[in-house]
Amino acid sequence: MATRESIKAQLQSWGLDLSRWRDARRALEGLAREVNAGETVLDDHARLRRITISRMIVRDDRGRTLLEHGVIEQGAFYARGREPAEKALPGESAQQTGTRGLCEELAIDASRTTCLSVGRPSIDVQESRSYPGLVTEYAITDVSFRVEGLPTSPFWTVEDQGDRGEIHLWTWS
Repeated sequence: MATRESIKAQLQSWGLDLSRWRDARRALEGLAREVNAGETVLDDHARLRRITISRMIVRDDRGRTLLEHGVIEQGAFYARGREPAEKALPGESAQQTGTRGLCEELAIDASRTTCLSVGRPSIDVQESRSYPGLVTEYAITDVSFRVEGLPTSPFWTVEDQGDRGEIHLWTWS
């Protein structure tokens, strides 16, 4: 099982400068949670983080796309302005990941979602926004959905994170 200290030692052995991280203790705990959940693989050979993501494309009857305008987490606002996305758990298909992500972030039941299409995965390699200096390989699959009963104007939802909650702000574009 990965711990904050084991992740710290691994990343330092890669030459990663953790002083660039805003709150290294909290970030290392989050990264350890990702590794333990199977959402993230830290590849020692390639010295990078690998994650598989479903990007959920939700359109309304007018053809507008749902965008996560921002998220408030532990009192801080983080601007997003992009489609919602979710990290895959081991064994999940892109559709399953997308459905789970919509249910969690929109606080809805899966019966309100209809998967319209699943795209082909694309690979993007870049420095992580969450973990500065940590090169991450993102395998991203677009999954299109229709979701019944969403508001037609900007709205917010609360995602239960167990010990904390996140407030998601949503807009249509």
